[in-house]
Amino acid sequence: MNLYLTADTIGQESGGGVVTKNECGALKTLDSTMILGRESLQKSPKFNPANDPWCWDQAALEEISGQIKLCHIYAGTFSDTVAKLQGQGTKVTITCAAHDIELSRKAHEELGMAFPYSHLTELELWEKYSRGYRKADVLICPSSVAAETCRKQGCNNRIEIIPH
Repeated sequence: MNLYLTADTIGQESGGGVVTKNECGALKTLDSTMILGRESLQKSPKFNPANDPWCWDQAALEEISGQIKLCHIYAGTFSDTVAKLQGQGTKVTITCAAHDIELSRKAHEELGMAFPYSHLTELELWEKYSRGYRKADVLICPSSVAAETCRKQGCNNRIEIIPH
């Protein structure tokens, strides 16, 4: 069995929604597939939005069952889930449309907005947030810029570029 995992709404009329719909559909053609998206993760007893962005990871850990051969993750914060699955022999791929943190911070500041993302600015939280991306068997990026951003952020694993 495969697993498709995302904190996004699969198929929603947005960039992430369209990508998740296509990725999920492609994975389902390979084998039976358990699908865990925003709606199902929010129903988990372990889902606690006060733990954002970690709430998705804790919910996924609670909901995953059975032997998973391949897990594909679209974005999100699933470091503990990646570790658990790989410990069980699961191959893990993740799509990451990486953003340059400093450019994002500057854009917020130019707009007069706060940059309240402690998981991106505090080293200990960043390490926890990005560990799943760094440990994935394959990291999929939609562009060479995203791939280079991932490399600069410490991803030394296999990176493949697949445009959205």
